[in-house]
Amino acid sequence: GATRTKSLRTEIKEAARHSLRPRKRRFKASNVSTSAVATMVQDMAKKRKTSAFDQKLNEHRKQFVHGGPLQGSDVPQHNRLETIKPALKSRLGKRIDMELPTCRRSILFMEHAMRILGVLDEDGRITELGEAALKEDNSLSKLFAVSPVGSAWMVWSGVKEVAALNPDTAFDFLKDCSVMSESTCKRRSRALVRWIHFLRSNGKKVA
Repeated sequence: GATRTKSLRTEIKEAARHSLRPRKRRFKASNVSTSAVATMVQDMAKKRKTSAFDQKLNEHRKQFVHGGPLQGSDVPQHNRLETIKPALKSRLGKRIDMELPTCRRSILFMEHAMRILGVLDEDGRITELGEAALKEDNSLSKLFAVSPVGSAWMVWSGVKEVAALNPDTAFDFLKDCSVMSESTCKRRSRALVRWIHFLRSNGKKVA
């Protein structure tokens, strides 16, 4: 009797203690690897943190107030937007795999385009924005978006993104918004068309 009752009480206490003890969680195997999770965390951190390029771009945007009709100096003649980053790297003494323009006229056109984008100053020196642009995948699209011609084209088109610009409207846009002659607008519009096509086909997200 008494011994059996004591034994039952002991068993009940022991069972209660085990039921209250924290249990280790067991997770089922997941298809998400540890490295994939780490990558996701890093990507989220990058989105929260403004990049050095975006900081320089904001500073650049504040320095220039666009207004009035576009001048010839605001609109590129250089068709090959893809040469801008390699040209920056070359001027910094880095090795590049692309052949850059060699004739004087083409070089001047390329430098003019670089100044429009804010990566080259009036003295031909690479700006801090230009150096930062080399570390950003989508920098050319963002640079174009804040340039006088790019921002004016988006306002004229009623869009908020470069990706929404219709290259077929380049000529009409320049004719409406610049002081250039119709023949000059036609020539310069070809460069804008090429720039938009390059940004779209470059495999990167367009701003």
